[in-house]
Amino acid sequence: YTNEGVLTLSTLADASTSQKYYDTNEGDSKRLNVANEDGLLKAKQSLLLFDLSYVAKTLPVVSLAKLRIYCVVGSESGAAGIVLKKMASTNFTEYDVSWSTMPGGDGQDEPVVAFVDTLESNQWYDIDVTAAVLDALKNQESYLGLRLTTDGSDSIDVYFGSKERLNEPPTLIV
Repeated sequence: YTNEGVLTLSTLADASTSQKYYDTNEGDSKRLNVANEDGLLKAKQSLLLFDLSYVAKTLPVVSLAKLRIYCVVGSESGAAGIVLKKMASTNFTEYDVSWSTMPGGDGQDEPVVAFVDTLESNQWYDIDVTAAVLDALKNQESYLGLRLTTDGSDSIDVYFGSKERLNEPPTLIV
C-alpha cells in the first residue's frame, strides 16, 4: 500500500533453507531461520523476494528503503549477527527452493547490503537496504531478492516471522 510517497511491499515469497536437510523445502513455515554452528552442517539461510515493478513505475526517486522484519527468537547478547545480501538471481519459488536449489548457491559472491549485530527476541527491526533497491532499479530488475545469512564465523540460531505469520510478516518500505 502507499502513503504519501511511501510504498509498503508485502513479501512475494520467503523460505528458509538448511545445509543439513539440503533437499527440504520450508516455504510454508511461519518462521525464517538463520543459523550457523561452527564445524557442523548447521548453516541455515532465509530468502526473501519482493516485486519492485510497482516501485519503478510509481516512485520517481527512492531515497530510503528498509526491510522491516520481526525477530521471534533472538541471539544471545554479544553473539554474532546476521548479514543481508542482495541475491544475484531471484529465480526461485517459495514452495520449491531448498539449500541444493538456491539461486547463487550459498551466496558467497553476493554483495553485503546490511549487517545486524545483536538480535533481541520479540522485536521489530528496520534494516536499511536502500543500496540493494537502488541497484535493482538501476539494472531494471523486476524483483529484489534478499538473502539473510551469517558471516560464518560464530554460532548463531535466530528466527524471524515469515509472510505466513499474520501479524508479523516481513515488508519492504520504500
